[in-house]
Amino acid sequence: MNSKDIINRMAVLALAATFMAAGCTKNSPETKPAPGVGATATNAPAPKPKPPVLIEPNAGVGKARLGMSAQQVESVLGKPDSKSIQVAPRGESLAEWWRYPQEGIQVMFNTNVSRPYGADQKVNTNGEVISIRFDTFAGATKEGVGIGSSKAEVIKAFGNSDPGAFSAGRGTELLVFGSRGISFTVITDKVTAIDIPTRK
Repeated sequence: MNSKDIINRMAVLALAATFMAAGCTKNSPETKPAPGVGATATNAPAPKPKPPVLIEPNAGVGKARLGMSAQQVESVLGKPDSKSIQVAPRGESLAEWWRYPQEGIQVMFNTNVSRPYGADQKVNTNGEVISIRFDTFAGATKEGVGIGSSKAEVIKAFGNSDPGAFSAGRGTELLVFGSRGISFTVITDKVTAIDIPTRK
């Protein structure tokens, strides 16, 4: 199976503001403060917004990287909120998804366990990270493409998708860029998921 097929199958499997009130106090004529005393500073520079976390095709995001072990992932992301098992895209072995909804990240491991999978068969996550998916993630690629970007923005940044890309109906499209190591799920013209699969 070539890398484009692997990436296609991986991507398929894988989608209040607080208001503060300020009180006013009146000063009597006899107790007026000296100019500048008690005044609130208004010239302090506003803190600079943090740049978005960079999504790196063929690599990972932040400290989460392709090829990591389960122990390494847990050391940088902590314990996942949930786990699930499914057939791995690259063959008949099983894969395990670790989900981190607060970060908007899902991590897929190759478990190296072959089918058929019995109910009494315990899966040990002894493989490596073979895919990282982003769904509600706030980061973006260096081209500025992230969750919520339009299809036109994806095409402008990455060019035409591979021939294996397809439409799943109901306004859902999969845009695959195998040579770039990234794919995008687009629903009604908006990116709803980004996948970084390994190309091994």
